[in-house]
Formats: sequence, C-alpha cells, structure tokens
Amino acid sequence: MTSYDSHNQGYYQDYVDGKVIPQHRIIMEKHLGRKLHTDEIVHHINGNPKDNRLKNLKVMSRSDHARYHNTGTEMTTLTCPNCHKTFQRPTVRVIWKRKHGQKNFYCSRPCIGEGGGPPKSKPNQKYSDLVRQGLSEGLSGYQISKKYGINKKTVYNHINRMK
Repeated sequence: MTSYDSHNQGYYQDYVDGKVIPQHRIIMEKHLGRKLHTDEIVHHINGNPKDNRLKNLKVMSRSDHARYHNTGTEMTTLTCPNCHKTFQRPTVRVIWKRKHGQKNFYCSRPCIGEGGGPPKSKPNQKYSDLVRQGLSEGLSGYQISKKYGINKKTVYNHINRMK
C-alpha cells in the first residue's frame, strides 16, 4: 500500500489493489470491521483533511453531511484567480488551508487545471443573446433549450455566466 497526498482535495490517499482510496475511508472501514456503504461519508470533525485520527473521524450519511456543511457554517467569499468568478468556501477550511501554505483558491477543478484545463474564456455570443432573450420572455432554461434548439447544459452554462 502506497500513500500519497492529493493536492486537489488535501486528503491522504492510498493505492489498494490498484485503486485509489481516501485514507480516512480505509481507517474507518477497519474500525467498523466492514466496508462503508456508498451513501456513507467519513467527515473530518476539525475540518483538517489530513487529520485521520479516529477521534477526528465520523461516519455520516451523504444527506446529513451536505446539511452539516450547508447550514450554519460561516462561509468566506473568494475570487477565482483563473476565471475571476466569486464563490464561497467554509471559513474554517480557508483558514486552515492558508495556515498550511495555500495561497490561491479556485472555483472548480477545470480552473485548477484538471479535466480539460481552464474554462473557455468567451461564450458563444449567439447563444448568449438567445438565452438572454428567452429569459426576458420569462422562459425557463429547459424551455429556452427546446425553443431555440440549444443543448440544456449550454443554456444553463450561459445563465450561470450571466449571474
């Protein structure tokens, strides 16, 4: 078993039988004596993704974990250095990452440079105009997609860029 540090998420990961597995999941599975279900998340109580001590790990359902991170958590607004979009991250996590040397925070994996590089710098103006026209008519993204024959994902990407 070989450990390595995932720079994108800050978690230690191990290779097990040729697969990359987050170390905190391996530790919790050994502690429980069973495999974790796909609906189970191992939460780092103190917010430090490298602190894999058992007393810092807690098993939660995906829905409980999402609720925990999206309710009552103080958020910090950041600006992506690549696309200049503003986004939010939990303040505790931002503080911890800055303390440990992280200077830049990116809004998405493509902006970090994974999965195809940075996003396209300029959206297709024709689609932007059609989406803007559809929105002014009170149409939903789905209705705009059908009316103008534009892929739904493209419509929603243009809507998000307009925000």
